[in-house]
Amino acid sequence: MVVTGGIGAILSLGGGSGPETSRPAPSPEPKERPRAREDAGTVYANLVNGRPGAGGSGNLAGAYYRDGRFFLATVGHVATVPGGQMFDYQAGRPVGTVAYTTADAAGRDQGDGAALVDIGTGALPPLLRIATTDAVVPGAPAPIPSLATVSAAFTDGVLPSGTVACHSSFFSDSPTFAQGHGYRCGTLASDCPVSATECWFRGTAPFVASGDSGGPVWRPRPDGTVDLLGFVRHQAGNQTLIGFTPASAYSRHDWTSGVAPDFPAGPGGSFVTAPGAPPDVKATQSGPGRAEATWRASPAHPADPVMEYRILVDGRQMAVTPPAVFRAQFAMKLPTGPHQLVVQAVDRWGVARSSAATAVA
Repeated sequence: MVVTGGIGAILSLGGGSGPETSRPAPSPEPKERPRAREDAGTVYANLVNGRPGAGGSGNLAGAYYRDGRFFLATVGHVATVPGGQMFDYQAGRPVGTVAYTTADAAGRDQGDGAALVDIGTGALPPLLRIATTDAVVPGAPAPIPSLATVSAAFTDGVLPSGTVACHSSFFSDSPTFAQGHGYRCGTLASDCPVSATECWFRGTAPFVASGDSGGPVWRPRPDGTVDLLGFVRHQAGNQTLIGFTPASAYSRHDWTSGVAPDFPAGPGGSFVTAPGAPPDVKATQSGPGRAEATWRASPAHPADPVMEYRILVDGRQMAVTPPAVFRAQFAMKLPTGPHQLVVQAVDRWGVARSSAATAVA
């Protein structure tokens, strides 16, 4: 996929630097605050650093996979101490260990401004809590589900200036939460190349506040899913401009410092995304009252493979095949057509990506 962002005078949400042309003194680190507890299974999107003196506000969101282990992605000044534990604020239980961080000894972001929290070998779904209700986003043909499917992460190309971008936060006193059902949307302030360590987008004040650090930045897709663009890092422009660490920085970063013991150094890993829609779907009559569908294998992330394919005609399930089978014959038993056939790729979590509709008589 292709995505980017950045300019403006900077006020830090918790360390790091802004554009080289303007570097005012950073604002104080955001203070840790309680937040509403998320549903079990989405708690990974709503955590704070519970280690005393270890930094601490912000959201964790985005499932990351490296070397057979799963991680939660956030920014460096949210997860500051390699080897330190991250906690579910509400339940008070540990949920993972800070495996990688770019924060310095004072808890300030350096360079890419990224962090990864290890949760072990238990799989995480390609889902992202983006709102407290279905999100109505400018330019999207329909509302985006509040627990959105992540179709892609920004890993190549350029995000052009003017691209719609949204960010999410679940602090009850954040303007993002109070005025926007947990999300606010704006547009990229400048092009964001894949090589950037920081990109920028803007909205109408108040657009971002202390406590939004680490919240996911995303954009809607026409199919009702989202692209993960990165994670909130700074504010500027009287709370109208947001600097974020792009998703591409996580897999590209060469981890030579800020690495907890027993975790491999160097670059590696990728964000978990849902399987792609089945390509090259064809539907034909295979006999009286029978039809046949064929397709090619869906592209899939190694940590979220396709578990089955479902064939639907006019919304009714007609057949199911295992992941290595790309052909299905079935009885139509429907009035004379035409009818619309789609093939769905379904992962272990029941997340389904549908092909474009194909006519079958």
